[in-house]
Amino acid sequence: MKVMHMRWEGAPVPYTRMTRKSKWVDEAAKKYLDYKHQFSDAIRKHFPDWQLPPRPKHDKKADKLWLKEQKKITYGLQMDVWFSRDSGDYSNALKVLEDALQGAGVIWDDKMIKRFEGGDSKIDRENPRIEFKFWRLE
Repeated sequence: MKVMHMRWEGAPVPYTRMTRKSKWVDEAAKKYLDYKHQFSDAIRKHFPDWQLPPRPKHDKKADKLWLKEQKKITYGLQMDVWFSRDSGDYSNALKVLEDALQGAGVIWDDKMIKRFEGGDSKIDRENPRIEFKFWRLE
């Protein structure tokens, strides 16, 4: 079984709810989006062989077939997160990881992740980070 294992250094920036307008003006939303893009870029760089095949854009029949094939694929995920202070929210850190995997082109939708295995939330003031394992279910 092929497993993606990664350690992402730095204080996790949790998911922030936003509207189409707020993502351009709300500082928390901008900070979240920047963090998600950096995380996605790192995943894409370190795991290029995990990229989804390109989705057909101008052929509805091919797109339907692509989507049908992608819906058959499911993944498992395990995440541990170390926050820099005691105000972290595990579920929001999990959402940023799901969004980063999608942004990196590893999954097309976070509903492809069907198994979550015991993760942990801890405090590490000197070395906040996210560590995760991600694998394809057979």
